[in-house]
Amino acid sequence: TVLLEDLLRSVVLPLARQGPALLVVGAGMSVAVATEVVDDLERRYEWLEMLPDGDQPRLAGLAVLPTLTEVSRTSLLSGGLARGGQTDEQRGLQEARTRAGVTGVLFHKQPLDTSAPGHELAADVAAAVDDVTSTRLVACVLNTVDDALDRSDPGGTEWTADAIKHLRPLLARAKAAGRIVVLTADHGHVVERRDGRVRAVRGSW
Repeated sequence: TVLLEDLLRSVVLPLARQGPALLVVGAGMSVAVATEVVDDLERRYEWLEMLPDGDQPRLAGLAVLPTLTEVSRTSLLSGGLARGGQTDEQRGLQEARTRAGVTGVLFHKQPLDTSAPGHELAADVAAAVDDVTSTRLVACVLNTVDDALDRSDPGGTEWTADAIKHLRPLLARAKAAGRIVVLTADHGHVVERRDGRVRAVRGSW
């Protein structure tokens, strides 16, 4: 188990120093959803899951409290406790990469969604994934699961690699480029059963 704010320093950046890496942050993706996606990738797309230290269980990341995007995701991408938006995430990741001596880039939803007609990935995203020499770490935030919490029924969705927008083409490009992929989330979710009450917690951010 690792604190989410330590994941960048203890796992992602060391991997990127060893070889080119792709960090996929599935916003709002729970352990259950991640398990379905990984199983689908192994079964249909011949990906091989690598575990820490070879034979250890999957590494569990503990989200930052409160488990809000502005806190947990910013902390994840900054490599330390932080709060903010996409600009803060960009700056935090750049500072963390610089300290570790790792080149890289971070893509959020808007640049990921700007692919040209007939292309699965935006040109700058594809170029970054391909450039394993000068872009050691490519980080992408995918919002499909988080969006489903507001617009649909995440509990009734079959979560495959194709169900998460941009994931399959990103992974195909990463495989062709020889990148190691780290799949994680900023926080998970609990499907609302509409029989409870929301309680505020004093002293939270």
